[in-house]
Amino acid sequence: MSKPRTSRALRNEVAARLKEALTTQKISVAEAAEELNVSRQMFYRYLKGESMPGVEVVERACKLWSLSLRVNDFTFSADAFHKEKKTSRTEHQLELFRAIAEIRPSQIETTLIRTSGDLMELRVRIKAAV
Repeated sequence: MSKPRTSRALRNEVAARLKEALTTQKISVAEAAEELNVSRQMFYRYLKGESMPGVEVVERACKLWSLSLRVNDFTFSADAFHKEKKTSRTEHQLELFRAIAEIRPSQIETTLIRTSGDLMELRVRIKAAV
């Protein structure tokens, strides 16, 4: 399977943003390469538009230097890589049970409504302490 090719325009855009970061952050190529965890030679290739950094490097650069990069109507920036962790229903239920466990017995009142197999329907009233 061949590696997807990136356009020269995109490589040049990345190179321009990285050069801009060097200037605004007042850091050397060696420092920038170290911060991005790439070799100086590879970083020079990025600066010349000869190579395209991988997603991890782009993400690190965006976060470290507050860069943004627009590609096909999508802007890569530090927050573009942040994904909310999806929480499963079971995790939500466990969080609820943990929260209930923190409530003092004098503040909680439960009533068993019905049971069906291994399921229970409860009515829970929590008295707020003001």
